[in-house]
Amino acid sequence: MKKDSIKGQAVRSWRDEPDDAVVCYCRGVDKAAIVSAIQKGADSIESIQQATGAGIGNRCKELNPRGRCCCPDIAEILRIYG
Repeated sequence: MKKDSIKGQAVRSWRDEPDDAVVCYCRGVDKAAIVSAIQKGADSIESIQQATGAGIGNRCKELNPRGRCCCPDIAEILRIYG
C-alpha cells in the first residue's frame, strides 16, 4: 500500500477491496453499488452520486475513518471500472 500524502495513512486499493467495502460512510454506499452504477452507464462522479447517493453526505469527517470526503475514492473506482 502506498501512503496518503495528506494524512500519512495507507491508501486503499479499490481494485482489491471486497464488493461490500463501504465507500461512502454518510450514505452507507458500498463498492458494489458504485460498480453497478458504472456498469449501468454512470460515467462521472456526478452521475454516480445521482445513481447511488454516494458523496453527497455532510458527515464525512466524523463517519469516514479517513476523516475526509469519499469523492476521491469514487473517482478511483470510476477510473478502475469505468
